Amino acid sequence: MRTLALLVIWEIWKERNSRVLRHHGHPVHEVMTTIKNEAIVWIRAGATHFGEPSRFCINLLGSSVFPACKTLLYQ
Repeated sequence: MRTLALLVIWEIWKERNSRVLRHHGHPVHEVMTTIKNEAIVWIRAGATHFGEPSRFCINLLGSSVFPACKTLLYQ
């Protein structure tokens, strides 16, 4: 979960910079989608401390499994 915390903080920081420095922000659902997609990339790149990938995908995404998680989990 430490890796997930770093990812979330990093993405929020980038969004903050976009809003403050560029005067352009994204809706919350887009930021969440970015976090989800980046998490999949990080897992595939070997990031640790996300927990079990299947549990991570289901917990992060609620009751449905995100398509990228399906690819990761069922390949």
